[in-house]
Amino acid sequence: MKKIMLTVLFASILVLGFVGCDSAVDPPSVKVSAISVSPTTLTLTAGGATGTITATVSPVDATNKTVIWTSSDEAVATVVDGEVTAVAEGTATITAKAGDKTATTVVTVNAPVPVVEGTMTAFGAGTVDDDTATFGGVIPWYPADEALQRAEGNRVGVKITIPEGDYDPADIKGITINDESYNWADIKDSETYFEWWPLVTDASQQFTATIQWNSASEQTFTIEIADDATLEAAPIEVQAISSVTLIDMSYVIGVNPTFKLSGNDLDKTQEVKAELYSNDELLATQTYKDISTLKGNPIYLYAFFVVSGEGEEVWATTWETDHPSPGTVPDRVVMTVTDDEGATYTAESNGTIDIEDWQAATTQGP
Repeated sequence: MKKIMLTVLFASILVLGFVGCDSAVDPPSVKVSAISVSPTTLTLTAGGATGTITATVSPVDATNKTVIWTSSDEAVATVVDGEVTAVAEGTATITAKAGDKTATTVVTVNAPVPVVEGTMTAFGAGTVDDDTATFGGVIPWYPADEALQRAEGNRVGVKITIPEGDYDPADIKGITINDESYNWADIKDSETYFEWWPLVTDASQQFTATIQWNSASEQTFTIEIADDATLEAAPIEVQAISSVTLIDMSYVIGVNPTFKLSGNDLDKTQEVKAELYSNDELLATQTYKDISTLKGNPIYLYAFFVVSGEGEEVWATTWETDHPSPGTVPDRVVMTVTDDEGATYTAESNGTIDIEDWQAATTQGP
């Protein structure tokens, strides 16, 4: 009997020991100490745009890291597992909760950006199909226009008008014309349109203007020159025939580029002027004394700026103060012909003069 009692007592001790060991290995419960969200503000566009909010629960070994997501106004924005969907314009607060800790993101939903389009109309004989204007036949020639900052040459023109309604040009995100960027304020001809007059040098040319009216609308306008188009000849044409060089004729030294004057209206010439430059610095100006002596068509004309010695005085030349100067070497001559209506026609001759030759010529004196 005593042996049986000892056996039962020993078994009981073993059972109690095992029960004690099992309760010792259960991990303690770790509460959530904090939760954070990123981003804390979010802007979306109404109509189904989505954004993601990421929640971080601390500590990393929290027993229950489940995050519960709610929206303060599901008519504005809804949320499922951090994925926010914009419904309608307004503001809603998205709350992420883990344990008894919360963090919020303010969601702003903007109204949808409308898709808009401008319009293009063509001047002259151009025809417009959708956003493409095509010009054929004879491409007109236009004189230089300082007020419009346009050089002389053959041109076609279109007018591009902003979208109808209450569109505000301030919404324009960008304007690119033939790979160059522009601002609306710099190119507009009125508050609602601008005119575009590209310079045409050959048939089959193509020009493009791309305007991003707003974040949802980009439109490209195209001007095409027909394959069989021809260019109208200039009434008066000025061409540079030779480069800027220093000519030493033993008795006179001067800068002497050659120009060719031609055109149907050459006999209407009222003034011929040549200007000598070093970079953008004007060194001298000369005008042809007697236009009536210019005969023929074409006319080859030497713009001769006397540096030293005495030359044929068919030009009235005025040097700027302190010029000619050994330290300022000419590199450009611009010839301008003015007709009886005040229109001007120009050409430019460029070249490089050896500085030692120039210094030697200018130190001899006129």
